[in-house]
Amino acid sequence: MSPSEASMFGEIGKIYLEHKSLLTGSGNTLFRVKDILDVLPPNLQKNAGFLCARLESKGLLSSIFENYGLGDAGEELLKYFRSQCL
Repeated sequence: MSPSEASMFGEIGKIYLEHKSLLTGSGNTLFRVKDILDVLPPNLQKNAGFLCARLESKGLLSSIFENYGLGDAGEELLKYFRSQCL
């Protein structure tokens, strides 16, 4: 995972933990890139869509139409981040 991808995943983890109001879907587990831009650091904002697509290709995110959500691997990694990093 590139440093930019890791930073983006860390920010997504913070959204899941601290900004649940930005999550949508039937279980409040999905987000749209345009809905999270305001809470992302400026260096990630312009490439957020690309980085989410890269995280999806690595199995950390899944997508449903224009929405992203944590994939199984992403959920496990977030558990690790929660206990070790965040």
